[in-house]
Amino acid sequence: MKGYVKKKLPGFTKEEIPSANDYLFQLNMRNGPAEKAISKLLILPILAHTPIFDNLDTYRAAGITTYFVYGDRDWLDTFLNGPPVSEQLREKGENVYVIENSD
Repeated sequence: MKGYVKKKLPGFTKEEIPSANDYLFQLNMRNGPAEKAISKLLILPILAHTPIFDNLDTYRAAGITTYFVYGDRDWLDTFLNGPPVSEQLREKGENVYVIENSD
């Protein structure tokens, strides 16, 4: 798993890699199709074809209400090219909820 995480998920820091290794190991050791889905998803890099963030105006114009929920330590709510995504969404007037103590 160690080499797989470094190769397929290069965004993890050295400190995060052991947790990611353990998480993926635990997923793959469980029974059932839902737990095995991660192995299918990670064949190719996981990138949104059409990110919601880039198309919020389109959804709003179509009358679609969006809600974004993040944990206070959520890896998706990062500081990529500016403030956290949750702050950027709030600035756009979106419905954003950050769950505190979201272990």
